[in-house]
Amino acid sequence: VKIDSLHVSSPTIKIWRDIKTLHDIQQLVGSLQWLRNTILIPPEIMSPLYDLLKGKHPWEP
Repeated sequence: VKIDSLHVSSPTIKIWRDIKTLHDIQQLVGSLQWLRNTILIPPEIMSPLYDLLKGKHPWEP
């Protein structure tokens, strides 16, 4: 993230297709949060990702 007196620029967004862990989901959702309002990702699309953030086990990495 770059911030100056006139602009805030988002970080480089990387979208991975090989999602295996809870941490991978966290990174994906974090990246999509930067884009959500810009490209109008509806809540119906984000909802399953939020469900995955809950994980199967609290100790899951």
